[in-house]
Amino acid sequence: MASSETEKFPHKAVVDFSNTEIAFAHKSDRELKRSAWLFNMMNKPWLVSTGSTIGLWLNEVNVNIFNPIIKATIFKQFCGGTTLMKCKEAIEHLQDNKTLTILDYGAEGKTKEEDFEYTLQENINAIRFGSAHGGVPVVSTKVTALASNDLLEKYQSGDKLTTEETAAF
Repeated sequence: MASSETEKFPHKAVVDFSNTEIAFAHKSDRELKRSAWLFNMMNKPWLVSTGSTIGLWLNEVNVNIFNPIIKATIFKQFCGGTTLMKCKEAIEHLQDNKTLTILDYGAEGKTKEEDFEYTLQENINAIRFGSAHGGVPVVSTKVTALASNDLLEKYQSGDKLTTEETAAF
């Protein structure tokens, strides 16, 4: 570890999900109250299910009336930005407060090969970006963002893949 990293993370950069005190120590009372309210709302299965269903449908039909609400709540709580460079400030702020960052490019539910290739490239970019930043020990991805559900189900069931499916896999 570089000396500046050692100063910020004297205990080494270890991901520890059991210590939420570190993750929230730098937040103001107002930010903590907003976070508590948001987590309370997210703890209501009926609200999450209904909101997700409606939100996905509105997104499919290109109606973005709830985007400002999502951006001010869920996005603000869990996202550092819409690009890696826009995340840099949040990553550095968290690192200064001894909190590590997990990069996650979310892009599930796609069906076209070019979408899978784009997601793969974004994951590679995130790995490169994260390797240059001591505050990013983890890059998360979902296999379902890199291949079609049909292909993954066929592979999982043990069915023989076609030549084209094997290449895609």
